[in-house]
Amino acid sequence: PDSNVLNPYRGLRPYSAVDAPTFYGRVRLVQRLVQQLLARPRPGVRFLSVLGPSGSGKTSLVQAGLWPELRRQDAASALFTIEHPSLDPFGS
Repeated sequence: PDSNVLNPYRGLRPYSAVDAPTFYGRVRLVQRLVQQLLARPRPGVRFLSVLGPSGSGKTSLVQAGLWPELRRQDAASALFTIEHPSLDPFGS
């Protein structure tokens, strides 16, 4: 086998922004999220929360779908972050 061939099947590992070219199947959902995020702009305020069950592909959707699409649409000044729950979510 050719060791230079990219395997697009990641199993349970999430896609990241560098994997965007091989992230398939969520084009309509990504476009819908972009529209939701940009439809009602308020100066300095744009927030989108992606929620769902564990293993449903939220991280891949955001990192390999949404973020690259926003960057492509010239939203380079946007701040992207992923928050994870903790034992003290409102603590410092």
